[in-house]
Amino acid sequence: MNAIQKQQLLQNVNQIDLVVLKSILDQGFITLDEFKEAGLDYNKVEELDSINKIKEQVTFNASEKQNVLNAINNNQSTVDEIQMNLSNGIITLADLQQSTNLSPKSIQLLTNLNSAGRTTIFKRIEDLPPMEEGKTDVYFVGVPGSGKSTILSGLLYMAHKKGLLLNNSHNQGGAQYQDLLINDMRKGLLPAATASGSYNYIPLSLQGEDGAHPLNVVEVPGENYNQMYNNGDVASFLNYINNDNKKIIIFVIDSLVHNEGYVNNANQLDQSLVYANILELFRSNQVLEKTDSVYIVVNKFDAIKNTRYFGDPRPDTELALDFVQDEFLAFINNCKNARENSKNQFKIKIIPFSIGDVQLSTFVNYINEEFCFNLLNNIINDSFIQKGGKSSKGWRIFN
Repeated sequence: MNAIQKQQLLQNVNQIDLVVLKSILDQGFITLDEFKEAGLDYNKVEELDSINKIKEQVTFNASEKQNVLNAINNNQSTVDEIQMNLSNGIITLADLQQSTNLSPKSIQLLTNLNSAGRTTIFKRIEDLPPMEEGKTDVYFVGVPGSGKSTILSGLLYMAHKKGLLLNNSHNQGGAQYQDLLINDMRKGLLPAATASGSYNYIPLSLQGEDGAHPLNVVEVPGENYNQMYNNGDVASFLNYINNDNKKIIIFVIDSLVHNEGYVNNANQLDQSLVYANILELFRSNQVLEKTDSVYIVVNKFDAIKNTRYFGDPRPDTELALDFVQDEFLAFINNCKNARENSKNQFKIKIIPFSIGDVQLSTFVNYINEEFCFNLLNNIINDSFIQKGGKSSKGWRIFN
């Protein structure tokens, strides 16, 4: 359309059909403001304005939908955000099925999460019964988000599946929490993060080839370990674990976050510094004098294996050892020094671990049973009642 044609059209604007006016507007030959200035009938102006707003809204909605789908595929969305976008109609169930990399299992869990539920139990340390004597105490040490609860869930699930988990009624609350973790993991749900200030104590026994291995499993929120690092008041925790039981201390490393340099977790403390400080706190309070084994579990191992060690043919145990020696050498040396100065020459083991294929930091498409059983077997072999027996595999030890 040239300038003469445009001028002629504007002069006769009220004689042109609304459909033709809309087509001219859509093609961008003439703007709605130019139609108004040319004296277009008010009712036609209102109609075109309404049509234009609907078109703009549709374009906006399509763009917003694509942004939401892109965020899901780039693992940048939470379950709550996706559920809100489903509720608001920005995306549909069909969009999730056709335009995302979510598995059918994840989509089903996502749309039924309210009925499935996620385990959250709050217990102060003052609410817990005293730990039973004559058992091996197992402590999970890790900063927030490192995966302590996830590892515990995987171990309990595997012990139950393999028929190794023996009932214990000393702490009914702990037994209920144990069952909830197993049930959620069987559904494919990771446990919700342990609430700040909340502790869990699960007394249990694991069946080994030589008999039952009684354990006191203590789960401590990551924030409490941050308090230890920052010289916070942890007297109640230290008092609670002060007994004559032998102990296994499991330091859980979030290898993914550490490997990325904490760029996406700017508020998280550097684990290589935190864990050395916590180890010293255990040493100075004589906890290490009763410790038989210190495990350094390289959690989220699959993530660094597929990035940092992509194509590396070495066994997982060698790769985990390489990672710890590269990134946590000072912590390792602190462990070795503490052992040399302890009457109890505890083992130091490096163990790779991954719960399996996880989506949206919530759903487990499949559980890596090999990693779960390996860690479980190490705990059985290193705990009370074990006298010799078979040597467990899947770990590296510092002599």
